[in-house]
Amino acid sequence: MGAIFCTKINGQYIRWNHISILYEQDSKLPGNLRVCPKLSRNHVHLSVSDKMRVRLATQVLSNSVANGLLFYKKYNIPGLNDCDPTSEFCQKFNDCFDALNRKFGAEGLRVNGKDFQFLQSFLVWLNEWQKQYTDGEGKLIKTNLNCFLE
Repeated sequence: MGAIFCTKINGQYIRWNHISILYEQDSKLPGNLRVCPKLSRNHVHLSVSDKMRVRLATQVLSNSVANGLLFYKKYNIPGLNDCDPTSEFCQKFNDCFDALNRKFGAEGLRVNGKDFQFLQSFLVWLNEWQKQYTDGEGKLIKTNLNCFLE
């Protein structure tokens, strides 16, 4: 592979390499002891068609991956010393998926509900991230950074 895929939010790097290291460490353990048991090689080494699979994205951008990164960081696994922004990124998207997930369509979102309030703050965060990569007219700025998910 060689390339390091990353993006930057508020001066902090979110690195795909952190996810790879997490998978490599976690896959050394037996299935019932893994921190992220759903994480597989397909999640980390994406084929062209895998990049479009929502299930893989939601399993990577999940609470278990966010916590797994912090768990292995605590044990000083090389390459995870700066994984906090990546963990926060995964957690934010996990929380967004949870806020949007409804068992029944009629449940909806309530204006005063915690999910609605979270989504409002998430959109502010997402807009701030977008502003970092666009000029004053909303056009994408060409950068030398590779995208988080290629």
